Amino acid sequence: MSIQQKSNEDIQPWYRQFWPWFIMTPPAIAVVAGLTTVYIAAKDPDALVMDRYAKVGLAVERNLAQEQSARERGINAQLVLNRSDGHISARITGEAPPPDQLRVYFSHPTLAERDIDLLLDRDSRGIYTASTGQDLAGRWYVRLGVPDGQWRLDGELQAEANQLSLTAGNP
Repeated sequence: MSIQQKSNEDIQPWYRQFWPWFIMTPPAIAVVAGLTTVYIAAKDPDALVMDRYAKVGLAVERNLAQEQSARERGINAQLVLNRSDGHISARITGEAPPPDQLRVYFSHPTLAERDIDLLLDRDSRGIYTASTGQDLAGRWYVRLGVPDGQWRLDGELQAEANQLSLTAGNP
């Protein structure tokens, strides 16, 4: 066997060589780790936070002063909603004298760009009304209070409901 023949027989295809695999392994591991990170982030997204929380040391505490104020004043509200045109009417009980305006905040559970913040004006009958001018289909978190932040009521409007009763102390 000649030297020329022996060197031709020792040449193997690239995928049987050590160095290509040694060079390609770290980038391949990085791609798998990146895809795993994307999967975890998509599977467990951050929850939307729409409340007053304060970080105290390593703990997070919710500020309940506005809910407590509504409870002390005995404030309750009945919210009626026309979902097709977004007309909202509310009636509150428990505070004397009633405020001239109420602020209602609709928070969509998953799409922050759909959140709505409105001022409701009181009419001569004591009913607060406003219109969003848009369809309010689906489930919403609702926050009703006065513009100056003295008190507020929180609740959740289910997808099929057109009315919501808000009671002080019930999130």
